[in-house]
Amino acid sequence: FFVLSGFLIYRPFAAAQVGGRPTRRVGSFWWRRVLRIVPAYWITLTFFWALGAFTLGSDWWRYYLFLQIYSRFTVLGGVIQAWSLCTEMTFYLLIPLWAWAVGSLARRARSDRARVAWLLAGCGVLWVAGLVSRVAIEAWAPSYRQLSFNWLVTNLDLFATGMALAVVSESPVGD
Repeated sequence: FFVLSGFLIYRPFAAAQVGGRPTRRVGSFWWRRVLRIVPAYWITLTFFWALGAFTLGSDWWRYYLFLQIYSRFTVLGGVIQAWSLCTEMTFYLLIPLWAWAVGSLARRARSDRARVAWLLAGCGVLWVAGLVSRVAIEAWAPSYRQLSFNWLVTNLDLFATGMALAVVSESPVGD
């Protein structure tokens, strides 16, 4: 799922960057994500909470702000499947900023191939960060290992794989 999300969400950014065009505006990207996801999630969460399907306790705000995955006491509360949605929301916060940063490096390239190389290098950095974060958590905070599998940082390699596929899919053929 995260590979597919990385591909679909990053592809418009990759298309613009490979073509040397400006990318989407950050604010409009975030606003569209919020409108597409937050109302439906909040309605679902509130509906099942009101029905008594679960209790949210004093940490109810974590669920509404997509923060339940960062506490072992709330990670499996509320709508349990929403853990992946929380990870996605974190990705949505990161991706336009990452695209801007890597894109600013890629825009300096003189050829399409060089731009593609910069974009793939950026995906490589995220991929390595995902792998390193899992190793680091295992070494330095093993009690957080299971909880950390819900976090963006430990899934960055999955998102980056999809992002790299998006760059390749937008790369000019035969250049």
